[in-house]
Order: sequence, then C-alpha cells, then structure tokens
Amino acid sequence: MTQAKSNKNPMLANSKLANILLWCVYAAIVCFTAAHHEPWRDEADSWLCTRDESLSTILSRTGYMGTPILWYAVVFPLSKLGLPYGAMESLNVIFALLSVGLIIFRSPFGFWLKATMCLSYLFTYEYSIIARSYGLSVLLIMCLAALYHKRLAHPLYFGVLIALLANTNVHGLIVAIAVSAAVLFTNFRNSKFAQWLPTLLIAGVGVCASILQLIPPPDGQLPGVLSSEWYKQPVLSTFRGAFFPDLALSISRGYGQASINEKIGLVFKLLSFGLIALILKKIWSNKFAVFTFVLSYGALFSLFAFKYYGSIRHWGFYVLVAIFCLWIQAEESESVGKAVAADGSAVPVSRSLWNASLSKKLDLACIVGLILSFVYASVVGLYACAIDIKKPFSYSEEVAKQLKLLNAADAPVVCAPNYALSALPFLPGKQFFYPNINQFGTHALWNGAEKRDLTAEQVCEIVNQRFGTKEKLFLVTDKESPVLVEQGFKRVYGNESAPISVSENFVIYERN
Repeated sequence: MTQAKSNKNPMLANSKLANILLWCVYAAIVCFTAAHHEPWRDEADSWLCTRDESLSTILSRTGYMGTPILWYAVVFPLSKLGLPYGAMESLNVIFALLSVGLIIFRSPFGFWLKATMCLSYLFTYEYSIIARSYGLSVLLIMCLAALYHKRLAHPLYFGVLIALLANTNVHGLIVAIAVSAAVLFTNFRNSKFAQWLPTLLIAGVGVCASILQLIPPPDGQLPGVLSSEWYKQPVLSTFRGAFFPDLALSISRGYGQASINEKIGLVFKLLSFGLIALILKKIWSNKFAVFTFVLSYGALFSLFAFKYYGSIRHWGFYVLVAIFCLWIQAEESESVGKAVAADGSAVPVSRSLWNASLSKKLDLACIVGLILSFVYASVVGLYACAIDIKKPFSYSEEVAKQLKLLNAADAPVVCAPNYALSALPFLPGKQFFYPNINQFGTHALWNGAEKRDLTAEQVCEIVNQRFGTKEKLFLVTDKESPVLVEQGFKRVYGNESAPISVSENFVIYERN
C-alpha cells in the first residue's frame, strides 16, 4: 500500500508543481511589465473621476461614459484614501492573478492548453496590464465558470456574479444576459425551476440596473441610434482579431496600422471561423453552453457591426465566452453514454450527428486548434510585454515632470485635445483648461462637445477669449503646429520617440 501510494504521488506532485510554476511565471511576467507601464488616457480618466467626484455624480454620468459604475466603485476607495496612482494598476494585476489562478488550479483543461491560454495576449497584457474594467469582467466570468457545477447549491452566489458582471461594461452585460437567458431556457420546464428564481431575480436586477445606467443622453459621445454605415467596418475580422491578434493594432489601442498583410489576415480569419465551428461542436451536448455561446456571439457581433466596432479589448470577449463554455462543458459529469442534465438527472448523450471516432477527432482538432491559436497569441502577448518594458506606453508621466519644471509659477495649462489628461494623476491638485468644453477640469466628460475636432486657430481663439493675449500659459497638444508658433507660442517640449500608444504623443508650448 505504501509503495503504491509512493508511485502515484510523484505524478500528482509534479502536476501541482507544474501548475504552481506556471502561475509564478505568469505572475512574474505581469508584475514586471505592470511596474514599467505608463498609463494612458482611458486608464487615467477612471482614476481622476473617482478621485475628484462623488459616486452619485459618477452614477449620473454613466450614460455619457458608456459603461456601468462597478469599475469606478471598485477604484473609488483607493483614490479617496489618497493612495498613489499605481494602486489602480496593482488592483488590476491582482484581478488578473486571481483569474489565471482559477484557470490553472480550477479549470478542467489540460496543462498545455492552460499554459498557452494564460500566456496569451489577452491574459498577459490586455486584461492585466491595461487597468480598465475588462480585467474585472474576466475575473467574474472565470468565477462563474468555477461555480457553474455548484450553482444549484449556491444560487444566490451565482446570481450575484451574473449581476456584477452585467455592471462591468457593455460586453460584460451581453455575457450576463446570455448566461441569464441560458439559466431560464434550460430550466423553465424543470420541476425544480423554483430553485432558480433567486438566481434569475438577482441577475435580472443587475442586468436592469446596468441597462438603465447605459441609456445614452442626447448630448453624449455616442448617438442613441444604430450605425447606418455598418457595412464599412470589417466586422468579420473581429473574430480573427480575438483569436489571432495583430500586435500593432492591439498595443496601439487600435490607432496604429496593421502589421499583418491581407493574405495572412485572410488565412487567420478562415482559421478563426473553423475554430469557432469546432468549439461549437465540442460544446454541443451541453445546452447551457450552446445557448450562452450562440447568444453571446450573436449579440457581440451585432454590437460591433451596428453600434461600436471596438478593438482587441472588446473582441477578446469572444475568447472569454469560448473559455467559459468549454470549461462548463468539460466539467459536465459523464458516465458511459450518460450526461447530467440541469436538474441533476441522468439523460442520454445524443451522438446522432457524429459517430464516436469522428466526434473524438473533431474534439481533438478543437483542442489542437485552440493550443495553436494561444501559442500564436502568447508570442504576441510576450512581445507586447517586452515592448512595454522597453518603450513608453504613454508620455503622460514625462509631461507631468516637464510641467512641474517649466511651470513653477502655476500658470494655466491648456489641453487640446484632452488626451494629455493622462498626466494629471501625476499632478495632484492641478486642473487643465479644455477648449472643447471651455472650462477647467480633470477627467473627461464624454459628451458631444468634448469630441469636437478643433483646429489650432479655433483653440487660440477660445484661449484668447478666456485668458486674453498677455497672460502666461502653457498648451499641451498631440502634435507640432506652425499655427501655434504664429500665434506667439514657443515649443518647449516634445517627446523624441513615438510611444506605444500613438495617441499619447505630446508637445508642450509656452506663451509669454
């Protein structure tokens, strides 16, 4: 008996050790990269908003921001306690470590699938290094997957997770609605349907609260109607962008030029379609997974096509939904020819469309395809981390340092466009004057006026009307302008090399 145990223990120990080492490698990569990351405008805006506003004010402006309040509520205590800006980055890293920890230690996937998945671009960079609400969405989706097969024992917890997910962002709302609908669809004829009412009630409250927060105001940044020019967007490429991300487009926040040529892009697009079909086939025996998958993909695709095209951080929800559905399908209890239904009863598994041999081959192809996709995405993710360590993601911190040196007299600072607000977290107590809205402030208002594209002449006209022509001031903009020089401004700073995020180039001009 002792000898038998000793023969089994090494394999078990090695498996645990491999998982621990994988998590440690992931943690080291993410923590080191995060320590070198310079936050950009959208990251800074969340921090500034929670630092300078009350929760009630933020709640009143969620329609302008286009996102529910949960991320702001989570960041709120950190900024109000006077913690440094890096606290938000650290919090997002913690979310990432927890998410990947669930995948490594709780998911039913094989080691190599877990390893390539966790080291892929979305997990090593996009949702871990960029501190926005999406990392919180990832954590909640992984928590839902981990709790799925205990949902009958914890219906309240399952409902709370869905409600919280709905309040992270629009894409989290879509997944939350899909999961809620799957709960209803797979159980409404069940004799034990009453036990699902707490889950559906809590989830429904969360979904409704999110929808109410997202109603766009008339003067908001996005119109309240669907796009009439949807056909101009390469919407089918969103699938390829999720499973085979383009490094240049991804790390530039979607503002850069594609690095993948059209022919390779077409191959990746076709591979992504094939992979999605294989995923759908693999989860086909699980109605809950199929319903969640189809509804989520259809709604996300419609969002990208008819409302907001987005970028990798949005398209990545295709991958997150796929992981969720594969996770719950793989954990579905099976015996020989049996599966467990939603109510816990055993029902036959239908294999009518596939014979056993073909079914196994297609399932194997799905896993191999996923691993290859994640291997490619891992190369992109690790390269993105290496670039972020080597190059500035944004010159926001450098702009803050320069303004401290140049502006000892605390002269007004004009910011046009408002991208340079990413420097304000490093300038406590300082506000910029924004010509677009003709007022001082810190965080963005996300309204139509703020989105106006002012010319240099218009900026100068608004500045002169507000401050006169003789008051000393500084102007921070995103590019050099001969017009500003003609208007009496002197260039005193400009970043010498391009940052990773191409919208985070800054030039400082001084007047008088």
